[in-house]
Amino acid sequence: MTVSDGHWPAGGDVDRRQLAGLLREAGRAPDNWFPVERIPHYLEEIDRGVVRCIAGTEDGVLGAALLYSPFGPVRPLPDGYLVLQGLYIDEVAVTEEWRGRGWSGRLFARLREVEGPEPDVYVDCAARNLASVMMIRSAGYAHVLDYPDPERSEPAGPVRVSSLFRHTGRAGTVAEGER
Repeated sequence: MTVSDGHWPAGGDVDRRQLAGLLREAGRAPDNWFPVERIPHYLEEIDRGVVRCIAGTEDGVLGAALLYSPFGPVRPLPDGYLVLQGLYIDEVAVTEEWRGRGWSGRLFARLREVEGPEPDVYVDCAARNLASVMMIRSAGYAHVLDYPDPERSEPAGPVRVSSLFRHTGRAGTVAEGER
């Protein structure tokens, strides 16, 4: 089992076709609606270095991937003091065959190894996806808030409620002048 170093392509062991197939499969998982139209966008963003990929492979076959990107500083409330910056986990995808084998936790841990302990890391999931919520919490992420997420709702379904989680970095991310 190999977890990549966070660069694309992941040491040459992952190709675009495998990643697109993994995202397609993961998008069909319960409570994880993922429009296939977003796949080419992610591949472009990876090629441009905007989104980074940490891949999990066995014998050259991709079975898990974590896509993430740096962001910030962002002021979610224009009049507020809260400033967010760090890393955002865009997607965690694991094949059905590999689920329940600790891959998400390994990918989260590898993200810290690659990016270091300083940045805050944010991830969200469907609030009703209890398996993801439990996995994220077990990886040391604290629940921040739940919010309506119409952009990630199935077209014919109710508006998705997403849960946002944060893994606080060691250095903290208070923007200059915000102390």
